[in-house]
Amino acid sequence: LQCLRGEISATQARTGPEPVRPMIRLSDGCWQIQGQVNNDPDVGSIDGIDGQDVYINQCTASAGQWCHVLISGRIKALCIDNSSSVLICADTIVDHVYIVNSSKVQLTIGGKIPRVVIEHCIGVELITGVQDEEHEIETEQSSGVVLSMVALPDAPLGRTISTPRTVPPPSARCCTVRA
Repeated sequence: LQCLRGEISATQARTGPEPVRPMIRLSDGCWQIQGQVNNDPDVGSIDGIDGQDVYINQCTASAGQWCHVLISGRIKALCIDNSSSVLICADTIVDHVYIVNSSKVQLTIGGKIPRVVIEHCIGVELITGVQDEEHEIETEQSSGVVLSMVALPDAPLGRTISTPRTVPPPSARCCTVRA
């Protein structure tokens, strides 16, 4: 939760947090997805978010695999912290996205994504379906950051959204958003 409030110290950013137990839970208005490893696409799903924060921490996958996180609804803020080989698909982000200490992250947003901060990351791809909106992207000590603005179909919930990728493609079910 410190990530969402911008309270990560320089020491914590260098050393990283202690390992966490795998869990997905709602606590104090914030969804926490932590410790997911090589999960099935149905495992890291959250449906029907309405203005809540989402914190993704220490989710990883082994070589050639992806850790999937699927989110339907309107997210207030999204933080991805200390994660690797993570594919996140979400509807809309109202406030901001903060990605820190992570590698090989692909974030697909069907709606708007006003502000993105990327710090200490390698290989981050942002895919957004809104082309006429302004996007503020701030990077610090990061490399391999790609922004793709594509015409995503206005798919009703439950349909798969297909997007171009610069990283190895995950399974065909990666972007299924359910009600």
